[in-house]
Amino acid sequence: MPHREIGQMVPSPEQRVREPMGDLREALANLEAAGALIRRVAEGATQALVRAIGQWDHGTGTHIERTSRYAAVIARGAGFDRERTELIRVATQLHDIGKVGLPEQILFKRGRLSPAEFDVIKTHAERGADILGLDNVGVLGTAAVIARTHHEWWDGGGYPNGLAGRQIPIEGRIAAVADVFDALVSRRVYKPAYPIEEALDALRQGRGTRFHGELVDIFVASMAEVGEIQRRYPDEYDPALERARRAVRFVAVAAAPT
Repeated sequence: MPHREIGQMVPSPEQRVREPMGDLREALANLEAAGALIRRVAEGATQALVRAIGQWDHGTGTHIERTSRYAAVIARGAGFDRERTELIRVATQLHDIGKVGLPEQILFKRGRLSPAEFDVIKTHAERGADILGLDNVGVLGTAAVIARTHHEWWDGGGYPNGLAGRQIPIEGRIAAVADVFDALVSRRVYKPAYPIEEALDALRQGRGTRFHGELVDIFVASMAEVGEIQRRYPDEYDPALERARRAVRFVAVAAAPT
């Protein structure tokens, strides 16, 4: 028999159960704290990447903000809880990170792209996923999924992998609706802004072909929230200033020593 000092209390069965449970609760609390730290680090990295994109293209900042918030509106409408909705919002900010480093003469061309130029543009989906790392989890992993799949079409006609229907991750389907709407209603050097009703018509026309129809319906039914987002984050893009900024940068790069 194990030695026991005189007067030492023998643990009751309840105590013998309670002590390991206390250890388990402490371990879970430590794990949760570690998870929160990892999330903060990942979100910090995400914000650094978003700032880098904004430095590269001044017209992108408010597009990123609006698109990510539209995605959150759709996610909420689809029934996702607060944590997953926020994950999708933050991750959607990096949906176009794969465009960084692509030739500016193609990205900002004034006029229609040639088939070869469009092939270059299409590489941004897989480039973005490669930058972010599809093996990652949490914010960056979700961002990689969105980067890779936000140009897939519900009917399989999209890129880069021709996924169809529910083969496309829900995060990519949500980002597709949010991204296309904001791209249509925003001014760019190569296009004017569409009126909101025309942009909504484009979403409706793509219902069941380009887009998951239920997500389009959720978005269209949420125009009060969408309008508030547009008021809070107005399009600050000035085509003339952007062309001048790019011309200055081009001259500086050309004059730099090799």
